[in-house]
Amino acid sequence: IVKYFNYTREELLGKSIDMLSKNPEEARAIFERLRDKGNWAGEVLSVRKDGTPFLAELSVSFIKTQENRPIGTLGILHDITIRKRAEEALRESEAKYRTVIENMQDVFYRIDLEGNLVMLSPSGAKHLGYESADQLIGLNVSNKLYANPEDRTQFIAEIQAKGSVLDYELRLKRVDGSVFFCSASSHFYYNAEGKVIGIEGILRDINERKEAEINLRISEERYKLVVENANDAIFVAQNMKVQFTNSRLAEILKYSMESVTGRSFSDFVHPDDKDMVVQRHKARLAGEDVENNYVLRTIASDGSIRWLEINAVKIVWNGELATLNFGKDITERKQAQEALQRLATAVEQTADSIIITDDQGNIQYANPAFYKITGYQFDEVLGKNPRFLKSDKQDHAYYENMWKIISGGDTWTGRLINKKKNGSLYTEEISISPIFDKFNKITNYVAVKKDITQVAALENQLLHSQKMEAVGRLAGGVAHDFNNLLTAILGYSDILHHNLKGQDKMQADVNEIKKASERAASLTRQLLAFSRKQVIQPKVLNLNTIVTDMNKMLKRLIGEHIDLVLETDNDLWQIEADSGQIEQIVMNLTVNARDAMPGGGKLVINKSNEYILLTITDNGAGIPEEIKPHIFDPFFTTKEQGKGTGLGLATVYGIVQQNGGSIEVDSHLGFGTTFMIYWPKFKDIASTVDKVQSQIESIGGNETILIVEDEVVVRELTRRLLSSLGYRTLVASDPMQAIEICKQFKDNIHLLLTDVVMPNMSGEVLAKEIRKLIPGLHILFMSGYTDATFIKNETLELQGDFIQKPFSKEALAEKVREVFRRKRLKKTEKTAAIV
Repeated sequence: IVKYFNYTREELLGKSIDMLSKNPEEARAIFERLRDKGNWAGEVLSVRKDGTPFLAELSVSFIKTQENRPIGTLGILHDITIRKRAEEALRESEAKYRTVIENMQDVFYRIDLEGNLVMLSPSGAKHLGYESADQLIGLNVSNKLYANPEDRTQFIAEIQAKGSVLDYELRLKRVDGSVFFCSASSHFYYNAEGKVIGIEGILRDINERKEAEINLRISEERYKLVVENANDAIFVAQNMKVQFTNSRLAEILKYSMESVTGRSFSDFVHPDDKDMVVQRHKARLAGEDVENNYVLRTIASDGSIRWLEINAVKIVWNGELATLNFGKDITERKQAQEALQRLATAVEQTADSIIITDDQGNIQYANPAFYKITGYQFDEVLGKNPRFLKSDKQDHAYYENMWKIISGGDTWTGRLINKKKNGSLYTEEISISPIFDKFNKITNYVAVKKDITQVAALENQLLHSQKMEAVGRLAGGVAHDFNNLLTAILGYSDILHHNLKGQDKMQADVNEIKKASERAASLTRQLLAFSRKQVIQPKVLNLNTIVTDMNKMLKRLIGEHIDLVLETDNDLWQIEADSGQIEQIVMNLTVNARDAMPGGGKLVINKSNEYILLTITDNGAGIPEEIKPHIFDPFFTTKEQGKGTGLGLATVYGIVQQNGGSIEVDSHLGFGTTFMIYWPKFKDIASTVDKVQSQIESIGGNETILIVEDEVVVRELTRRLLSSLGYRTLVASDPMQAIEICKQFKDNIHLLLTDVVMPNMSGEVLAKEIRKLIPGLHILFMSGYTDATFIKNETLELQGDFIQKPFSKEALAEKVREVFRRKRLKKTEKTAAIV
């Protein structure tokens, strides 16, 4: 009571109960009924201390003595204001709901999960042709009301997928069998426990709208048929913005319709015509007297210019002024007109010679380029036959064939070497065509002649280069098979040498075999270096060793009439470079020096620690000053035909630059030439190039290596070499066998050693497949092929290493150990980085 009425207990005790009632008379009436019946229960209107009324439920009874004499009353009161308001609101809502349902034009419906109609608004009966909704309540309408059963299936599926649908189109069937379209907005409805018990929603009759849409679609299709098939561009411009266009305008401008619509038409107009177009558009909308037809230039998306002849009229579009434009593409017509105007200018100004003769071949016209190229003047050639240009480099039959073709009505094309007025020769590419009159009789000949003297020279250089490339390819192909053979010879020599310990004489014989095969390998490398097909493998080298090893070959190369002097420096620093490239440099410069001393002389090759300087000096004829700037240019040569490629010094220059060095030349006529090549010093002085035989035994291992090689001799040799180094070996003769071994082998495989080129599957593809089975597997490629780019792509993509055939036991042992050592180092670095 204290809480309900906001009084304190002291304020209530001893006071009349009337103070708690909004209507004291009602309180007194309750006590009158209490005296009559002994108890009372009902609703009363009470009032709080602040005067706020509230509705309460009151139960009152007498408190009696044992003798049943009343001595007071006991009352229980409960605030029901909120509940009463909710009940009242519910009654009002239901009343409004019934009013809406009964008077709505749209149809409200509710069906249970079995398809039985639970509720239907009166409008629903009207739309379906029934007298009242009661005729349908309780009926299963799953298939009765749908004109097409598939509509119901898809409709239910949509609701089940989304929980509700909005404006879903359905075709329903009236009682008379007629069909009408309706738009359904529906959803699941639930019971008090939140369980789905049916579907309810609103249906709206859209028959009139659908008929209007159909009629509009038919009208639009007719309109589109006319507009879209028009040969002219049709578009509406409002404030120059294209509001509508047919596809023809987009086709002319080479844009999509979406790219044209919404943009200003002036965006597509040539800058020189833009102001004119904008002014005409504004004047026409302002009602000024402007000519409807005019011509403008547009710029298509590919940059080409398209000419349009425009016919424009003023219209109202969406309530605002606009212009309706009809544009005819007259580009071809304009181009034809301009072509005629340009023809004379083009003929006069072209860099190619153009001459026109009569039917006998006598010159009637020659353009300025002809006079410029030949050196003749107009009066010197007019009326003459072009035979005065003959150089006698082509025989009489060549000209006879040319005249036979053109006099027969066909076009002749070919090349002629002609002579200028000053006697110099030049090469022309010529096209001679006959000109016919209306009776198909030849009246003239027109010749278009292009001076291709420089092009012909470049073509000769290219042909020479292609010949060199062909030699290189042949060398590369031969080297592959030869390198496989040398691999076997070198490898088995190592095995024999090892097995013949204590037999010095036989070991010496084996050493001679090994030296011979190494010289053969060196010759192969030199051949490949000359053809630029070698694989570049930089190593730590000593120039003394390289040049000394070439001594015999260089002496054979320069001949006995030249004194070869090799000066050495025992304290020479080491460099990091490809030995084959160093040999190539020395050979090219030696050959040049030899050719500069045809009568004999002295050739000095020196090395010194001055940025590691390699000098090659001859006392030959020297290089003229005017030639010095070009000596490193590709294809430049002063040697006679067949004596030089013009690639030697260019190759030398490229190699030096590639290795971070520089090259200088000091030459004076009659005093010889010195080439000075500066190599960067190799920083790790402790590194060495060669490994002695005793070290080889210590760089073996116990890892498992899978060898894949299709050449049986190389495969067996490689297995024996690796086994002798302590490695566990698995061998496969082809990629498929290798893959199967990886699948079946239960222990770890640490390295794949595979040939690059094999039948059916390359080493690259094999490595990728095996990496899928053994992630992170180390890969070492080997090959006798020498295409550096090919091998580089193969190895880099898979982060593999490469060893060139032929290889010795030492080289193979060092390379395999290097792979394992580098992989461990990377792993250690990665772990350290993580830590």
